[in-house]
Amino acid sequence: MICPAAERAAIPYHGTSAPVLDEVAATMAAAQSYASAAASLAAVNDVAGLSHAVRQAASCVLAAADLLQELRPAERSKSGERRRC
Repeated sequence: MICPAAERAAIPYHGTSAPVLDEVAATMAAAQSYASAAASLAAVNDVAGLSHAVRQAASCVLAAADLLQELRPAERSKSGERRRC
C-alpha cells in the first residue's frame, strides 16, 4: 500500500482546506494501518516485514507533515523589509 499523498497531490479547491484535510486523514489512516501491521509483525518476530511496515508508516507520517504546509498562511513581509520576487 502506498500513502495516498505520495501518489498524488491534493486537488486544490478555492476557499477551503477540506481537500487537504481529507488527504491528511487518508494518509494518517494508512500510517495507522502500517503501524498496526508493524506491531503484529514484531509480535511474530518477522524482522523483514517489521522493517518494511515501520518504513512505510514513517513515510506516511512525513507525507502528512508535508501536506500540512499547504494549510499554513502565506508569510507576510515585515515592515521595513523589501519584498522579494
